[in-house]
Amino acid sequence: MERIMTKQKKQTITILVLLLLLILLGGAYLFANNYQKAKEKKESSATKSVSLYKFKESNITKLHYKNSNANITFVKEKNTWKLENDKDFPVDQRKVKTMVSDMAAVTASRQITKDCNDLSEYALDSPSLVIELTDKNGKTESISYGLESAAAEGCYAYTGDNTKEVYVVPSNVTDDFSYTQAQLMTLPDTPDISAQYVTSYEVDKKKGTNFLATYDNKKAKYKDIYGWDITKAYDQTVAGDEDGLQTVFSTLSGLEYTEGVVYHATKKEEKQYGISNPKYTLNVRYYTVKDTDDDSSDSTEIAEKDKTYHTFKLLVGNLDDTQQNYYVQPSGSNGIYLVSADTIASIAEFEAFSCVYKTPCPANTDSLKSLTLNYQGKKYTMTLDKEEKPSTSSSKEYNYTSKVNGKKVSDKTFRKAYEALGNITYSATIKSSVKPSSDTPVATLQFAEDNKNFTVSFLPYDGSNFYRVKVNDVCLFVADMTTVDSCLKDLAAVK
Repeated sequence: MERIMTKQKKQTITILVLLLLLILLGGAYLFANNYQKAKEKKESSATKSVSLYKFKESNITKLHYKNSNANITFVKEKNTWKLENDKDFPVDQRKVKTMVSDMAAVTASRQITKDCNDLSEYALDSPSLVIELTDKNGKTESISYGLESAAAEGCYAYTGDNTKEVYVVPSNVTDDFSYTQAQLMTLPDTPDISAQYVTSYEVDKKKGTNFLATYDNKKAKYKDIYGWDITKAYDQTVAGDEDGLQTVFSTLSGLEYTEGVVYHATKKEEKQYGISNPKYTLNVRYYTVKDTDDDSSDSTEIAEKDKTYHTFKLLVGNLDDTQQNYYVQPSGSNGIYLVSADTIASIAEFEAFSCVYKTPCPANTDSLKSLTLNYQGKKYTMTLDKEEKPSTSSSKEYNYTSKVNGKKVSDKTFRKAYEALGNITYSATIKSSVKPSSDTPVATLQFAEDNKNFTVSFLPYDGSNFYRVKVNDVCLFVADMTTVDSCLKDLAAVK
């Protein structure tokens, strides 16, 4: 019986303690809720729409602001804003004019208190932003910003030295005062380079393979293809693919300087930021076209007299501390600026193979005169004679006569097999780590066209997937073995 009484007594004490805790928690909640309601009631009953100060915008001659990242003063001289302690600094006029416009007149949505005794309640004991304006008559006004208001209507603030009177003012302007000094530097214009007007594109790298593609439709080694020669990236000159090159050139349109670093770099600063020993050096030659009445977008139709040639050079130094941007210096500038690492990757770190013309056997029947195939121990001499048909249209049409080893064959069958050679494309670059079993060609094709002769050979590579492809004296790439075998088999079977 005594044990039962003791147990009931313990349970009673536990219940009483829990009830006491609930009462205390409830009291704390009611106190906090009533305090917040009282504060909001006090704020909501405060004075509405108070004009704190007002300047005539054009009369403002000095602007000072201080935040956690900057302590900057601008002065206006002959309608141009300048940095007070460095008059040569290239100030972004648009940004400063926006700041002045933001702060020329400030109206508070309401007054919070006329007798503030604790600025820390509003985070005004250490303001996040202080702005001061002076006009040509010497009138000065300042405003200090603290926390966002409880109702998120704006920031708590006070003006001048009047720390007793706290107001709620618009906070939408504070972002315009978040700049560091470097972010207020005027950035150079990026060149307006149209991809179709590029005539030379070069990337020299501190580490890695350099790249150079040049266009000359009269003197290039591969003028008969697109007129582009790639002379850096491989041991031998290869033909450039116009579409692949245009894809790379088009990335120049995304080049944008995001921030200034120094506007007149010293040799020490150029070394500090990696400009004196750049990771990449980009050289682009291009032209612009003067206004004409010709609406054609085809660059080959533009007269030389209407072109003006330019050169753009960009030195790319080190990555910044965030690893998200590169320090760069463009031609014609002593400044150093930031460009995103993604942008630099697109204009400098592309795969050279993506720019290579990948069709070793163009297989154009309109220009073919003869083809000699050496395959599986046999030699096939194929000819294609064409006679122009009478036609009233501007396009030419032909009658064809096809022969293999002097014997007439099906023209349709021959042209189908011949044109299929155009399906053979480069798959990849030859790897030095692969050791072919032989240098004896599997097949050799000797093309005689209207304007040129060339030889294409297919040689063993890995024994299962690819052949090496040799065009005249150039052997740098591989092609799919199955595709090649199928084309050669069909060509040799033409009857």
